[in-house]
Amino acid sequence: MGYTQGHSIYAALGQTGVQKFLHNVYSARPHYFNYASAGLGGGSVDIGLLPALPIPGSSSGIDFSLQFTEPVLSFFPAPTFPKLGPPVKDQFGLAITATICLVTGMQSLSPRVRDLYRRSKRALDTPTLQCADIKVLAVGGLTTQDSGTDKLIGLWAQAVDVSGTGNLDPLIAFILHQALNSLLAKLQFSVNNIAQGAFAIRLEDGPNIDGQQLEIWAGII
Repeated sequence: MGYTQGHSIYAALGQTGVQKFLHNVYSARPHYFNYASAGLGGGSVDIGLLPALPIPGSSSGIDFSLQFTEPVLSFFPAPTFPKLGPPVKDQFGLAITATICLVTGMQSLSPRVRDLYRRSKRALDTPTLQCADIKVLAVGGLTTQDSGTDKLIGLWAQAVDVSGTGNLDPLIAFILHQALNSLLAKLQFSVNNIAQGAFAIRLEDGPNIDGQQLEIWAGII
């Protein structure tokens, strides 16, 4: 039976191919990876909108932003991640950096510049930001979701480890675990695309991860 194992179609997509897909999405849809409250540009074409952080006992909030770098994927067999261990069969490892910035003050423009823009509706103050980079490592598996006669394959982080936030590591890891899976849910790709559109196929087994590639077995519709 060979690779097909009794099915009509066997198809595989290597780790490099999936990484290229992630890179293309990262380049084409920056709003998937960049978020901010309105005061820092949230709600624009390239930046998703987040509410400002509420201040207890106050009606005001703190403007902030959250940015993710391009995810770097490692299919099984992959390097061991500290605290998480190595990904096993049907798992992937993922490394990404999250940058969180808070507005900690406003820096006034010079009187001369303020005079030049006195009739403009543009803001006359620029925010002072306090930023931190957080290294995020994750181990996860694959998901499938029906989409008409097709199926969508996605990535899902099962465990996350962060570093650089001291005693807050467990709390930040929980928050970024949820944020990472929200991001990954947007990065699904079609089973039919793995067959490169040569013909319509129906997923019958898989997807699996082995030998640093994603594998599926399918029938022809």
